[in-house]
Amino acid sequence: MTVKRFRELRKSQKEDRRQAITDTAEEILTAKGIDGVAIRSVAKAAGLSVGSIYVYFKNKEELLLSILLRHLAALDAVFEERIQEPDPVKAFKAMAHDYKDYYLQCGRYISAMGYFYEQGDKTKDVNPDLMEELNTLLGRILEKIHFILARPAMAPMLNGLDPARAIPIIWSMITGVAELTLASARSVQSGFDFEQVLNDSIHVLTGRGDAS
Repeated sequence: MTVKRFRELRKSQKEDRRQAITDTAEEILTAKGIDGVAIRSVAKAAGLSVGSIYVYFKNKEELLLSILLRHLAALDAVFEERIQEPDPVKAFKAMAHDYKDYYLQCGRYISAMGYFYEQGDKTKDVNPDLMEELNTLLGRILEKIHFILARPAMAPMLNGLDPARAIPIIWSMITGVAELTLASARSVQSGFDFEQVLNDSIHVLTGRGDAS
């Protein structure tokens, strides 16, 4: 075995171990919430020493960020499929459903935008490479929204607004509907229904959809 091949094998094994630790951390997150995730609890669940976890993750924030990046990458992948939809409104509606799935799996526990906006404090001890990956993924997701907004079919709906300025509006709709209707039992008790709020949002923004 060549030195190069040996190094590649070691790198692959290290990534496999890292992903396995992330799997364990995510299982704890789902079962016990964000407070249950800690280096020690993950080590115990994974059958590893605390020191072994520190080889891959310096702290709890890196564990959480690793989970977040995994789900954001999956969201970015499905958004890539959505931009193939020729109807912009159908594409945005599908993206909202995709975000709903992401939110239920990860987003309600870990805020991507929280990491994005709190850089320098919350993330000062986090590996810069992880933060760069987060910024890249969020950028790619927003670029896909811009891609749809820039289509000629969107021009009448934008009414002269620069497509780039409409990105946060659409992103707020995509994320906000899930966060409003699924955040807690209180959302359900308040009578907020995901499909209804999404349909109403589409109707207000585009004039399309059933207002009944």
